[in-house]
Amino acid sequence: MLLDLAIEFAKSTGALIGRNLIITDENGIVIGSDDPSRLSTLHEASLEVIKTGQPRSHDEVEAGRMIGVKPGITLPIELSGKVIGTLGIPGDPEEVTAWGRLVKQQLEIFLREKAYMQSAFIKERTLQSLLQEVAEFDFGRSDPFLLKKKMTELGFDLEVPRLVMLVDLYHFGEVTDRIKKQSSGGLMEEAEMRIQAVKMQVLSTIREIFNSYSDLSLFWGEDKSVILSQLSPTTDDEAALTRGAEKCLELQENLFRQGVKICIGMSGIARDIPQLGQAFRDAQSALRIGKSMRHGPGLYRIDDFLTEDYLLSADEGRRRRFLGAALEPLRGRKDMKDLCDTIRCWCETGFSLSRAGKCLKVHRNTLLYRLEKVRKITGVDPEDFRSLLPLYLAAITTPMEDQAG
Repeated sequence: MLLDLAIEFAKSTGALIGRNLIITDENGIVIGSDDPSRLSTLHEASLEVIKTGQPRSHDEVEAGRMIGVKPGITLPIELSGKVIGTLGIPGDPEEVTAWGRLVKQQLEIFLREKAYMQSAFIKERTLQSLLQEVAEFDFGRSDPFLLKKKMTELGFDLEVPRLVMLVDLYHFGEVTDRIKKQSSGGLMEEAEMRIQAVKMQVLSTIREIFNSYSDLSLFWGEDKSVILSQLSPTTDDEAALTRGAEKCLELQENLFRQGVKICIGMSGIARDIPQLGQAFRDAQSALRIGKSMRHGPGLYRIDDFLTEDYLLSADEGRRRRFLGAALEPLRGRKDMKDLCDTIRCWCETGFSLSRAGKCLKVHRNTLLYRLEKVRKITGVDPEDFRSLLPLYLAAITTPMEDQAG
């Protein structure tokens, strides 16, 4: 870690204070200096400083008796209670001692921050890897006890009630394209920094709202974040789901005020690792179905899409055969989408002309005209529930099938 920043720190800080600094490793070998000839040489005064952990000053006479040493001061560089190198500043020891203490303090702050960032990065990557295992959990291949142990070591209990939520940046591709076009001179590095800033903005806002010490939120792929929100074991399920939905809506509104639109897929309640695996799949399904059916930012709960999820769980061959048979009379028509929307709204409003008209945002006569057209084209009576059911199921499934294709 010290090696990574030694040369740059020695150059920049040395220029700032007007001194030629050196930085050594734990063996007294120079690893940072603005004088290339001093790199990889021994700084003998550092050996005692590393051994004792105490600063040492050396005048011209003392420096002359040691290898690679100039008059000045040598101070220990400490991290986590251990001496990991030294800092040498040439000059009159009385003059440079104050500078030495200040530079040593600044360097150690940099090192602590770097160590913290590296530790946080490693922990986040480890959590992402473990959550991927949870998301893909399969009793035949996965060991829930090992996963639980690993997560517990990182401070998270997966066998308490939790909701899984996937947060998707709405039209993320369009956002990144716009940022790239706006970047001055078309610099890709600048554009990438701005894109990462948007993603960090989203994750930071998530953590402000889902802020319990036991909540977990991470980046998930290129354009998503995942939230594992812990629920109170004393709260009944309906209240817990309502509270989770309220927090999601708060997140959506907060980010919208910041100019960011999101879609959220929300699972049901999971109480152990196998159920969490299903919860991940449910959140993904809710996101996919909600985006394909509602075409906009919003909160999509799996409990609202159980029928669609069930249809999509059928094997592809059977699903396509069903869709083909049900929608064959409508295939290729320019008004197919309008007729499918009419079937969907008609069924979901309980065959009510007024409510279906509001759902479609069309006049009553337009709705009647479309229902009659459905009757003539398909031979299905729109008021015969059993006959209309296959058409309805096909109508709600087709947008998702098209999106998958």
